[in-house]
Amino acid sequence: MKLEGRPVRWILALILAAVLLLFLSADAGLYVNYLWFHSEGVQSVFFTTLGYEARAFAAFGALALAFFLANVLLARRFCQVGRSSHRSLIADIPRGRSLLVVVAAVVAVIVGLLFGSGASGAWQTIALAQHATPFGTTDPVLHRGVEWYVFQFPYLQFLFGWAVGLLVVTALGVGAVYALAAPGFLHMERQGPELGPVHVTFSPPPAVLTHGAILLAIFFALRGAAYHWLSQAALLFNQNSTAFGANYTDVNVRLPMYSILAGLMGLCVVFCLFAALHRGVGWLIAAPVVWISASLIGLGIVPAIVQSIFVAPSELQRESPYISNNIAATRAAFNLTTITTTQPTVAPLTEQDVQADPQTVQNIRLWDWQPLLETYQQLQGLRPYYLFPDIDVDRYGGQQMMLSPRELDISKLQQAAQNWQNEHLVYTHGFGVVASNVNDVSAQGTPNLILHDIPPVTTNSLLQINQPGIYFTSGDNTTSWALVRTTAKEFDYPTGADNASTTYSGTAGIPIGSLTRRLLFAWNLGDPNLLYTTYIKSDSKVLINRQISQMVQKITPFLTFDQDPYMVIIDGKLYWFMDAYTTSSEYPYSAPLSDGTNYMRNSVKVVIDAYNGTITYYRTDDPAHPEPIIQAYSEIFPGLFQPLSNMPATYRAHLRYPEDYLQAQAQELTLYHITDPSVFYNREDVWSIPTEQVGQTKSALAPYYVEIRLPGEAQAEFVLIQPFVPRGKDNMIGWLAARSDPAHYGQALLYEFSKDSLIYGPQQIESRIDQEPTISSSLSLWNQQGSRVIRGNLLVIPLGNAFLYVEPLFLQANQGQIPELKRVILADSTDVTMQATFPEALQALFSGAPSNGASGVPSTGAAGAPAATATGSATATSASTIASTTASAVGAAATPGTPAALAQDALNHYQQAQAALKAGDWTGYGTELAAMQRDLEQLAAASNGK
Repeated sequence: MKLEGRPVRWILALILAAVLLLFLSADAGLYVNYLWFHSEGVQSVFFTTLGYEARAFAAFGALALAFFLANVLLARRFCQVGRSSHRSLIADIPRGRSLLVVVAAVVAVIVGLLFGSGASGAWQTIALAQHATPFGTTDPVLHRGVEWYVFQFPYLQFLFGWAVGLLVVTALGVGAVYALAAPGFLHMERQGPELGPVHVTFSPPPAVLTHGAILLAIFFALRGAAYHWLSQAALLFNQNSTAFGANYTDVNVRLPMYSILAGLMGLCVVFCLFAALHRGVGWLIAAPVVWISASLIGLGIVPAIVQSIFVAPSELQRESPYISNNIAATRAAFNLTTITTTQPTVAPLTEQDVQADPQTVQNIRLWDWQPLLETYQQLQGLRPYYLFPDIDVDRYGGQQMMLSPRELDISKLQQAAQNWQNEHLVYTHGFGVVASNVNDVSAQGTPNLILHDIPPVTTNSLLQINQPGIYFTSGDNTTSWALVRTTAKEFDYPTGADNASTTYSGTAGIPIGSLTRRLLFAWNLGDPNLLYTTYIKSDSKVLINRQISQMVQKITPFLTFDQDPYMVIIDGKLYWFMDAYTTSSEYPYSAPLSDGTNYMRNSVKVVIDAYNGTITYYRTDDPAHPEPIIQAYSEIFPGLFQPLSNMPATYRAHLRYPEDYLQAQAQELTLYHITDPSVFYNREDVWSIPTEQVGQTKSALAPYYVEIRLPGEAQAEFVLIQPFVPRGKDNMIGWLAARSDPAHYGQALLYEFSKDSLIYGPQQIESRIDQEPTISSSLSLWNQQGSRVIRGNLLVIPLGNAFLYVEPLFLQANQGQIPELKRVILADSTDVTMQATFPEALQALFSGAPSNGASGVPSTGAAGAPAATATGSATATSASTIASTTASAVGAAATPGTPAALAQDALNHYQQAQAALKAGDWTGYGTELAAMQRDLEQLAAASNGK
């Protein structure tokens, strides 16, 4: 017996050890999470979340365990009532009935753990149901507050699914008990010889019928409650052919049918109870027959008849009220009702429009983010392990700028250098930011950087950086964790043949100096090197969760975050700005986006210190009319969210209307700008997002940030623009502008254009560009001369009551990596022109001068090849240099008509052009440029001896 017992004991010991290791691992992870939350100063969030999870686990787990165990023990007891002459399947097992109780208890514990864990995972749903905040509006069918659908409806759906799941598992457990312990439930008897056939008989005792009928009665009670509370509400989320939400047939047929079915479920409960009391199988069969028959007739046949005979012949008349419900709900759910709509008169572009908007013209963006990102990488990467993840558009001192942080890409280290020490102790952070104006270009066609190099160099006081280290990053390129304040020297930045080193002095990180902490993190991170390394000191820290998206998701998993965080420089420090949304898929009658979201608000702004990792959440809603979902979470997590009024003015100056939010609104506006049910029903005025030519392919025109003066406004401001075209057409039918400056932050304006006149859309402008002979031939020639043409984003810029279309043109050598801005294409309602610079293109657009084609641009080679520039200042500077150099060589007192005189005249015209530019006199500016061009042409002819 001892020998036989040892293997059993060993197996039990191994199982116990495995369970202990599992719990130790979970506890270690939980404690590490606490340490990280504590290091971020949000430990209250950790404890609040843990409290909700624990309470849900305990309550629902205990309920599941008790219900399951009570039923299986009841079944075991019923098995002993009215014993037959037959034996049960466990009768021949020693102490089989006692063993059955032990197994049932173990299974009950497992059931409790599983169902408790399911409830624990739904803690957000449970917590929101307990903190429901009114929306101030009701649905038009059931007349319940919208908060019931957003907060209570998901909770009731969870309860129903949880209860039915438990009922099914319990029924299986009870069935197993009866099968094993009920005498005669399953009787097997061999007939004939020893190897003959086995005769199986099935004779369940009466208790099985009674118990099964009671469980079935519980199911019908749950189903009846679901018909009344859930099925009726779910009608408001139906996807119908005319509109989203309950339609005529839903409201007038299915809705009352659900009430009838709820009553029938009560009748089915009675049938089951009769079957339990009188042990009548007929009653038990009648209940599901009544349910299935009524469902087929009431929810399938009758609605189909009503829809085809009564609704279809006059569908618009029948469905108009429900279409109106869908329109009103969708516009409210995506905040479209706050968008101010105007219908301006569009006129041809004139020189007066340009002169009246000098701020807009001077801030027109020429650099496209994709070529600029590649240019930054080539010019300012400086080392292979530096990476620029994205280009952000922001404003500093009234000027639009494009910026990108220089992050660390561990995978780009030399293979020999990709060791544990370098990855976790030495290469710990990125360094600095690169920035340039949106339209400033060097003589080589590259951006004139106003913030560049390592350490960062700039003459702009707003861009001065005193703390350039980027320890918390936007991407996954940096190692997920790092050790700081160790005896190893952290790499700071390269300095020629040597490297500058640093020691982290910020507030982030978790102390790891003790042996206990080293054991904890070695286990949690799965890296035993933390135990062996000699670099760790008593004050060393470990930085974990360094990707900003991962950080905010851990603290606030209930928020949806914008995909485009952006870097901001404030008072010499670097900060990540992120937008966060409160969303729901349970707003009644609101049409969902492709991901199921049918309610969305930009309720939160998040600011993360790139050096210290501190996170601050700001609420953007109106305190007088709080957004219900963020208000509920503010009650769940008191103190986590600060009011926007607490955000410093220097931070608020960099807030942007988020792209993801505008894209969601724009997507809904393509249909839900329509408010008339008959127009909506006929789909007479559906819009689309226009396409543009990017590189060699067409793609949807994404919204873009510009600094413009909106119609009727006195000053230019930072806005996000999205044009629209009619579905199936390319002409522009409207454009949406979202304002970002503090005085008007969050306001959106929709400009709808008359359908009686043509306003060119982006793709039509692209076609006109392709059809212009000089441009078309130049594009073909450049693509055949060892270079590649990159067509930048086409921007639609409003100027007064007209539009200017701007598309930059980049060339990139097949052997080179630096795209160079070589041409600027401008268009209006009548003309298209391509010139070397924006001022030249603007002048040519009004003067009718021919496009400057391929013959004017040398073949693109290495960076630094001679090229025309894309800004007026750079072109003029080059001209003045030529003129002044020639004049000084010949002498100050020059004879009229000589090269020296022509050079002096060119210089004079340049100076007068600059004065006109500063005064906003674009006509005078163009006239002086033309005069300077004539002088330079004569100078060139004289120099060639003509």
